[in-house]
Amino acid sequence: MTETATVSPPPSEGDATAARPRNRMRWVRLLIPIGVVVLLLGFTTVAAVIEAPHPSSETFLSPNGGDEHGGSRLQGLLTEQGVSVERFTTAQDAFTRASEGDTTLFLPATQFFNYEDMRMLRSVATASNLRIVAVQPEREFLADIGLRKSESRIATKTVAPTSGDGEACELSAALDAGDAAIFRTRYEPLGGDEWNACYGGSLMGYEGVDTSYFVAGSPDVFSNEFIGQDGNAQLATGLLGANSSVVWLDQHEDTPQPQRSDEEEEPQSHNESPSRRPIQYPEAGEPAPIYSALPSWFWAAMIGALLVGVMVALSKGRRLGAPITEPLPVTAPAAEKVYGRARLYRRAHAYEQSLRALRAGALRRIRQPLRLSSQATEAEVVAAVSHRIGWPEPDIESILYSRIANDEQELLEITQAIDALVAAVENASPQGRNT
Repeated sequence: MTETATVSPPPSEGDATAARPRNRMRWVRLLIPIGVVVLLLGFTTVAAVIEAPHPSSETFLSPNGGDEHGGSRLQGLLTEQGVSVERFTTAQDAFTRASEGDTTLFLPATQFFNYEDMRMLRSVATASNLRIVAVQPEREFLADIGLRKSESRIATKTVAPTSGDGEACELSAALDAGDAAIFRTRYEPLGGDEWNACYGGSLMGYEGVDTSYFVAGSPDVFSNEFIGQDGNAQLATGLLGANSSVVWLDQHEDTPQPQRSDEEEEPQSHNESPSRRPIQYPEAGEPAPIYSALPSWFWAAMIGALLVGVMVALSKGRRLGAPITEPLPVTAPAAEKVYGRARLYRRAHAYEQSLRALRAGALRRIRQPLRLSSQATEAEVVAAVSHRIGWPEPDIESILYSRIANDEQELLEITQAIDALVAAVENASPQGRNT
């Protein structure tokens, strides 16, 4: 018997126009997850930058600063160890005092130095038994002592005191402190191997005959908020408490730039210590802060994940939103619709759905010969079929209800068994049984 599917006429121009908003909504649903991820990433980055302490704050690593970004707790620890802390608010005064020697010069914010301050600092470096500790210094300061910044993170991480190559560092202050929250900005020498690297390059040390340099890659180890964690206190006091006094430069604004004359230029020797070297700027300029806030592997991973997400979204895009029903433009036989649906099931490997449709059709065909209603239970159907054709009930129950197909071959075997069972019921004989 041939059945004909009733098909509506082709869609009008009004129907096509109404479908356009649905297509636009599909793209909106596709872009919403990507937009949420981008927005979340941007918000996290901006929030971290805003919340980070800035050297221009009056309390930033200040011995008088009592808030979370201040250094009053560090000053108290140094005082308890018998170290005298002298606070200065201008670089010139601090350098004059440090030139007397036998002291530690603590520089929490070198970005406020002008060229006169830098020149005076070079002359101070000739003092005897002087230790200079700088926190995240600027490029000019780094180049003047023979270092450069290699990379930086958006947040500080606690790490073990190993060098950048995974080996143990040689700085006694780091070895005594152990793990510390200093891994944020990493440094590397411009040339030579006189620098000792600790904490993956976030603490660099140069111990000369008269002057020693230490560069810390994060202010957290000195701040009130984090100094009580891990080995931060021991590392901070170990760096600053080597001498009997600490000259603490508490400067939070630019020093007025003096007039510079040609006579003030001083020749530098390339054979002197790092404190007397001429400025050597790296070949590449400083990266933009938004790019240097996170390591390069993070951005590579994010771009890869974004591309994968876009491809997955495009592949799934046709499934977004509710199904859209469109009338067929021509009249087609019902069998063609069945074959088309079967091909879709086959392409999707929908074995369970295919079995469900086959068994529903088989149950409709055998209920009439068995005189069963559509409300009959599985047990009633199995018992009626077994009584009519004489097959074992477990075999009938497996064919009509429980057996599953894991591949196309198993689906074909179950389909043949269903056809044989339906034929046996309709013929009231066990002929055609598939064993």
